[in-house]
Parts: sequence; C-alpha cells; structure tokens
Amino acid sequence: RFRLQWEGGNSTGIDIPDGGESVFEFCKTIEGVTDHHLMNGAIGIISNADVYAGTCMSYSDGMSIAMIPYLRESKNSSTTFANVVSHEMGGHGFGRLADEYQNSAERIPDLEKELLLLWQSVGYNKNVSVYPQQSESPWSNFMGVQGYSHVGMFEGGNYYKYGVWRPEEISCMWDNRLYYNSPSRYFIVERIMQIAGEEFSMEKFVEKDVQKTDNTQTKSTDMSEFRPLGKPILIK
Repeated sequence: RFRLQWEGGNSTGIDIPDGGESVFEFCKTIEGVTDHHLMNGAIGIISNADVYAGTCMSYSDGMSIAMIPYLRESKNSSTTFANVVSHEMGGHGFGRLADEYQNSAERIPDLEKELLLLWQSVGYNKNVSVYPQQSESPWSNFMGVQGYSHVGMFEGGNYYKYGVWRPEEISCMWDNRLYYNSPSRYFIVERIMQIAGEEFSMEKFVEKDVQKTDNTQTKSTDMSEFRPLGKPILIK
C-alpha cells in the first residue's frame, strides 16, 4: 500500500512524496486513533521482502515509521526479524535511541556533533554522548547507583569510532541483541511513564529493572561479521 522498498544493502524506504503523511492518515482510519496516539506510540510497516534490512523515520513531534522486511530465516542470532523489530521500532521509533555502532574509523565532525546535540535537546539520541565525562553525559544519573557499575563511558557510537561515547559496551543499538543497555531502558521507561501521566524516578526504575546487565556476553560483537542496519532518518 505504501510502496515500501528494499533500497539495497540494509536500507529500506517508502516511495511516497508526502513524507509519510499518508501512513499517518491510514493509521487514523482505525477507530479512536488520533495524532496524539501516533505522537506517543510507534508505527511499524512490514515488507514482504525476505531480506535483512531496516530503516526508521523519526519526526521531532514524536511520530515514527519503522520499515522492516520480513526475514524468514537468519543464520545470525542478531539479525532475525525479532531483532530488527527491537532495534528499529523499539529502539529508534519508540525509544528515540541512536545507533551505537561505528561505520567510520574517524572522529565525529563538528557539524555532526552539533546536529546530535540539537536532537538531544528535544529528547532524541540520549544513549550517546559527545562528552567523555559521565558527569556530562545524558546518563549521569547512573553514577554511584548500586547495581549499575557496568554503566560508564565507552568510546564509539553514532557511526564514529572517536568523539562519541556510549554507556555500555553492548546493547540492542550496537548489534541488535535483545538487550537495551541500562540508560536506554531508563529512557524508554521514562517515556512510557510520561505518556501514562505517572511520576517517574530513578528509584522506581531500579525497583522494576529486572535484568540490569547482559550476562550472555561481556565483549562486544566483532563488527567485521555484523552488518549495521540503515541509518535512521530524522525529520524536523
């Protein structure tokens, strides 16, 4: 219906000239669904293409469209359909998280840094930091919290090897594993609570946070064997 396309490599796109408006209008044909619901939720469009790919379009008003092909089988445990849904729709779309892997062995350019800070000012991409000190990062509130000594500063993220830091070595936004790092979980739960109109605090988060760290692997995946998904599209 929306001419979802596999664009080659690991990227997907929609061949519509209205920037996604027809997708939003279609969703609002569901009884009771309004712009308010779309701004506080996430949309996923599943393509019948049997490939490993995925891209998310995120809008500054809170709306998002994750475009995900339906991969039938995968030889890699981090590239299944469920992994891509978690990364694209859960991570980018609802969680408003940045990618944490590095496509470049270079330092993040000043223009990219300024753009990252701009989106962080409106609540996006807070799982990466352009500052090396945790006290200046978006997850500074994890400092000294019991049970979260694994949260710190790991250089590399947002497609660059240098000048950007992530809070844990491994995470869903690093290699699609079904584990969001602690600050990412915090930001996701914080958004849920805000939408529900409930008070939120670090104490409430810690109380309900069942799995504090990923015990299955303490070392990051060899990125030479991992294919990153399409870069998310941020629309102001």
